[in-house]
Amino acid sequence: MRSLYANAPVMEDGARGARDRFVGQGTGDVLLAWENDALRVLADPATSPAFKIVYPSISIRAEPAVAVVERNADAHGVRPLAEAYVATLYTPDAQRLVAQHHFRPMLRDGVPASQLARFRTLPLVTVEAAFGGWDKAQATHFAEGGLYDQVRRAATP
Repeated sequence: MRSLYANAPVMEDGARGARDRFVGQGTGDVLLAWENDALRVLADPATSPAFKIVYPSISIRAEPAVAVVERNADAHGVRPLAEAYVATLYTPDAQRLVAQHHFRPMLRDGVPASQLARFRTLPLVTVEAAFGGWDKAQATHFAEGGLYDQVRRAATP
């Protein structure tokens, strides 16, 4: 990781900015990105011929939490809409939309084979299994002075 960071010419604040700089400005030789960002680049006829995806042998299953914040939803009068969104997020129709927009669907039912074909079969681990849960991963890797900070400091000349 130290070598990787030492050779990174630019560290963007987010994945989308990194993708846009890499593709649009040609900064860097390799982009480490979310799968959906890489698939978007390949789906664009203007950029697709110039790039290819190289998959790791294993990856982490991204499972963002989804919840209705009742106080906020009530204050804005959108609680029924927010609850409906959460209730339908993992339906076949929603998963089809997820795949259509280059995100790996959690469920395959209802997703056309043509959309599923873009997602390579890949062993996925969970944060719980690989790192002992989100609290432990946060404390170990991303808290002030954690492994991320240590590696970044060591890589900075």
